[in-house]
Amino acid sequence: MLNRSGDEYVEAAVAGRRTMLPEALIALAASAGTAVVQAAGTDAWDVVRRRVAAWFGRGGEDGDALARLDHTARVLGTAEDGPRELAHQEGTWQVRFETHLERLDEPERESSAAALRTLLEEIKQALTERGTTWNQTNIAHGQGRVFASQGGSVIVTTLDDPNPNPGTVGER
Repeated sequence: MLNRSGDEYVEAAVAGRRTMLPEALIALAASAGTAVVQAAGTDAWDVVRRRVAAWFGRGGEDGDALARLDHTARVLGTAEDGPRELAHQEGTWQVRFETHLERLDEPERESSAAALRTLLEEIKQALTERGTTWNQTNIAHGQGRVFASQGGSVIVTTLDDPNPNPGTVGER
């Protein structure tokens, strides 16, 4: 069972670090954190959570990792400030992956990093095969506008701005 909040876990993990990771492994941990958060709430979640727990358990499912994964899915499913919570959970999982890698000796770290790279490919495949479920709520009140995108970019150009900036072309 999860006894710590995400913030408490991160603080404890940072305090217990033994070594610094090379940039490539930090980037790998960041990618893994993002993959976990992206998979939460999708049709692939059950497969992803079991595989991630097995990675933390070095082959056998890690009960603490399962509890943390379930906690992440619950938090993301009920988050009122979605983007902020997504970023928080991604960072929390990055630290969890980093901390796990840091606590291993060099040969174990290399093996575990290779397994994590394979896991990321499996997560990508699982998300592709099962499709990704997207949920989005956009609300504007009064004169408000909402610009939203899922999995892409939004470029907004407004030509009817009632308050153009002074000093625009034509003024001297």
